[in-house]
Amino acid sequence: MIIKIEENGGMHETEITIRCPEINDEINNIVAELRLFNRCISGKRGENLYVINFTDIFYFDTADRKTFIYTKDGVYETSHNLQRLEEMTGKTSFVRANKSCIINLKKVRSFSNALTSSKMTAYLDNGEKIEISRMYAPLVR
Repeated sequence: MIIKIEENGGMHETEITIRCPEINDEINNIVAELRLFNRCISGKRGENLYVINFTDIFYFDTADRKTFIYTKDGVYETSHNLQRLEEMTGKTSFVRANKSCIINLKKVRSFSNALTSSKMTAYLDNGEKIEISRMYAPLVR
């Protein structure tokens, strides 16, 4: 892969052009990550509403019919359900870990496999650990 960067002070907006012999999974993944880069989601903490960049999110989790966003700075509640969040983050570094959680693979420090089952555990950069169920482990691998 060749990466070229051209600086042009006359431009008002950044433009990214991808030239490739064919569109494959690698190209689709790059495009999905680029689209996610400047995307944000709103989250509520207390009485305040915050704008959170997807690149700052460690994981989404659902409990008691509420969905939460976990970042380095804290926990926020969002009105989106996990199914909608999966659609918003499709083909990016976000993957479903279990029935109630979506993790950002870019925030995972390491993984461990359970010896007695096909479950996995993801250890995140913030020190938390997320259990990955047997059903979703192949997607993470």
